[in-house]
Amino acid sequence: MSKSKIIEVAFKKCETCNDYNILFCKTCQTEVEGKNRCPECNRFVKTTPCPDCYGCGFEEEYRLGDYCSFYVSQYSIDEYKKFVGFTGYKSKLYKAKIVEIVKEDTVKIRVKGKEMFVSTADL
Repeated sequence: MSKSKIIEVAFKKCETCNDYNILFCKTCQTEVEGKNRCPECNRFVKTTPCPDCYGCGFEEEYRLGDYCSFYVSQYSIDEYKKFVGFTGYKSKLYKAKIVEIVKEDTVKIRVKGKEMFVSTADL
């Protein structure tokens, strides 16, 4: 019998660098391309890792049993609006609990007594 690998932590990918090893200019925080030449400053500069995730590639960690926020608005997909019973034109923030971690970027949450699989990018 093969044992399946249990995933203990789910990650939310960084929206700035999207989990790539991108370097940024230390003075103006723009993305630096080859040979440390900044396109904004137009000179060779010292570089720094991503200012949002500090080079980790992810912004937040989610563990089993953690509480998080589930944001739903009029622009959310219909499946999410139907899941929480959202009606209206504004937005609402729901308190959600992580019940199960399926993949590194997919979790099962419980909101208002119901459970649903969502991507960590939607939390």
